[in-house]
Amino acid sequence: MAVVLALNILAEDLYFRAWMLPRMAWMGSGAWIANGVLFAFYHTFQLWLLPVLLIASLTFAYVVWHSRSVIPSLALHFVLNFLFSIAGMAALIMGIAT
Repeated sequence: MAVVLALNILAEDLYFRAWMLPRMAWMGSGAWIANGVLFAFYHTFQLWLLPVLLIASLTFAYVVWHSRSVIPSLALHFVLNFLFSIAGMAALIMGIAT
């Protein structure tokens, strides 16, 4: 599961932030906002998480836009997904989720 999670994060960051974000530069300073919104809505299968996804997505795009590197976004994305995975497993173990 960890390998799949890591590969998914890598693919998402490479596509949305390393490839797509530079191509959105014609939008000027709003490019990172548009990119973050697109990434959040890419996850529409998790609508209940949309507020958190929007904040995280905007943060990832902002970090890449200003640092000119996808590495910090990869690290943040991995940590966030890891924490959500742990929270989900804990909820299952405690019987909060099914």
